[in-house]
Amino acid sequence: MTTNEHAPAMRPCRNCKGTGSVGWFRSVGPGKTERGENPCPACEGRGELVVRDRGQAEGTQATIHSLDAVMGNWSQAVRKWWVDEPAPYAQHPLAVRLSWVEPRKRTRRSIVVYRDTKYVLVATPDGVTVYDSRADVPCDMDEFESERQRFADRPAFRTTHL
Repeated sequence: MTTNEHAPAMRPCRNCKGTGSVGWFRSVGPGKTERGENPCPACEGRGELVVRDRGQAEGTQATIHSLDAVMGNWSQAVRKWWVDEPAPYAQHPLAVRLSWVEPRKRTRRSIVVYRDTKYVLVATPDGVTVYDSRADVPCDMDEFESERQRFADRPAFRTTHL
């Protein structure tokens, strides 16, 4: 038996624990519930996911860049950052969370990127890109650019403290 050396590496889905389906419960009346199963949204019912090279998924001393089509771009220096495994988030079948701790701070900040968001997150220590959220969550860059052009003449929101 020969193996295909070009076949992608696979791993069990963590959302459904490799079964390909997730269970649900629904209340249909006082003291009555319905139970069922749906295909897993993360692996689309296959029970396994392709292992992709995500680049570096954690690090120290970097700059997080957000490319936002609506609100404009921002950058934040961080002393520690990490990326969670891609997983379902709310009604979205696939999302990824990038978390970070700012210099001289203790609290964690994070942002979730899913398919319909109009922003991309990039981590760059020493000016070299080591993580790009598009590796985990696909982004239609043509739609991103058209949204950016639509909001180009509008200033971003500014928060002022009185």
